[in-house]
Amino acid sequence: MTRRPLNDKGVSVIVGTLLLILITVVAATSLAVMVSQLQNNYVKEQQHLAKVNAENLSIQSVVFKDNQTIWVNEWNISNSQNWSSISFTIVNMNTNDSIVEGIAINGNWAINFEDNAGNIYNNTNSSYLTVPAESYTNVNLDFAANSSSPEDPSGLTDFPTPPGFSVSTQQDIAVITSLSNTFQKTIRPPNPVYQMSIESQNLGSTTRDILVLDGSESTADNPIINWNWNIEDASNTSGDCDNPLLLMPITNKPLSGKIVRYNPQSGNAPYCVNLTVMDTTGMTATSDYFAVPADPNFVPPTQLIVDPYFSDPYNGLTVEVSDSYGHGISNQPVDLVNTPSSDLQFSQGNSQITNSLGITFFNMTGGTGTIGILSSNLPEKYWSSCNPAIAPTVTGISPTTGSITGGTSVTISGAEFTGATAVKFGSIAAASYTVNSCNQITAVSPAGSGIVDITVTTPAGTSATSSADQFTYG
Repeated sequence: MTRRPLNDKGVSVIVGTLLLILITVVAATSLAVMVSQLQNNYVKEQQHLAKVNAENLSIQSVVFKDNQTIWVNEWNISNSQNWSSISFTIVNMNTNDSIVEGIAINGNWAINFEDNAGNIYNNTNSSYLTVPAESYTNVNLDFAANSSSPEDPSGLTDFPTPPGFSVSTQQDIAVITSLSNTFQKTIRPPNPVYQMSIESQNLGSTTRDILVLDGSESTADNPIINWNWNIEDASNTSGDCDNPLLLMPITNKPLSGKIVRYNPQSGNAPYCVNLTVMDTTGMTATSDYFAVPADPNFVPPTQLIVDPYFSDPYNGLTVEVSDSYGHGISNQPVDLVNTPSSDLQFSQGNSQITNSLGITFFNMTGGTGTIGILSSNLPEKYWSSCNPAIAPTVTGISPTTGSITGGTSVTISGAEFTGATAVKFGSIAAASYTVNSCNQITAVSPAGSGIVDITVTTPAGTSATSSADQFTYG
């Protein structure tokens, strides 16, 4: 048997084929591994994206505080207009826990923050703040304290320097999580909107104007809970509200209420008013001053008084014109009108103007009788000079009725009562009486019945009876 020699070329083909098959198998295996890895990475990526997209935090129940004591004690700042701290609730609306890695206010990232349990969190902690799934966590940040205080019991500084978070500007809150999600909430100050009107109030003999301030149109992202009205006297600026330093407060504290009605007791204006509103977060905003024009009818004259302490029936009378608060009103006309039986004369004439205290004095130079006193539309008053040589006159009594058992105090008005020697109810003497002035007596009625005339007797005679002096028992 003849052996054929090996064919090198054939062997090479076989070896090459085997190598190609091996390479193909290795390549296929590597490809399969790579595809598997890609598939795993894709699955992980999709799972991560699903977590990122599913994470859902909400910032709620935001409350700002403006603790002036902390600003003074910690930083020696009086009347700070910046917030001292903030608290809010992070609500997790997802089925997975969320991890909070940082919190920022207006772009300022806090070094520390704490939950209501007093646990401290910062970006160096190995354990970050966890907000449980379908639950919530309360968070506190301190803007002012750099030592232990009620707002920050830990005593840790939450910000390197006190941030200027103004009480009247927008505040932006940001929470960043371990999934690199950022959840934000913007807290805008409320918008104070005011309306002003005037109402008329009936005072009987006259009316006065009432200032009505209405802040019900004010708007806010959160419910408004306080409306405070600051009213300033603008007399020094002639009603110009552009320079608040020249205005004068007229109330010890602002008037509170969504709608307030106010009658200035200090005078007729002009005034400047502004409105400050506060919402449930503590955010406040104050309107610009608006002008309330001068109104003489804010405090109109309501009383015409003949001053018994400064009126002398032998020399003259003092008259005061005042408002419903008892404040004298200046520049009010006062006129004296003689009755038919009067010939009284006064050195300054029968017409005068009240002074800065609402008072004027008429100096009598002669004559006797009763005179009428008038001022604007106020009820007329009467005054009589005293002349002991003239018999008394009764012009009115009050009350006009009393008990049959007596004991009723009756004020008797008239003239020439000085030196009265008797006061009678019909034929029966008064139980007692006091001569208050030439024009007035107070008497206590005796027991009696029916209708009687009250008479006054002086050395010059007894008053004539008339319907003006009749008193009824019953």
